[in-house]
Amino acid sequence: MKRAILLTLAVVLSGCAVKPIDPLVLREAVRQQELAFAATMAAGDAETFTTFLSEDAVFFAGPQLLEGKAAVVEAWTPYF
Repeated sequence: MKRAILLTLAVVLSGCAVKPIDPLVLREAVRQQELAFAATMAAGDAETFTTFLSEDAVFFAGPQLLEGKAAVVEAWTPYF
């Protein structure tokens, strides 16, 4: 009985194994997001720019620290 439980547990847990993620795939995903983010600036698209910001975004603007999406949007709006 104990052996059957252990075998069942092993089968169940083997389905929970995490596949390793290729670092090159991750790097490319980040690169594509960075390019899309930069494209919002090049296109002067403030609305799409804001979709890349989380509510707890943190930006450095020279010596000034911008904390939160609203602060970043306010400070960056003149660039559009």
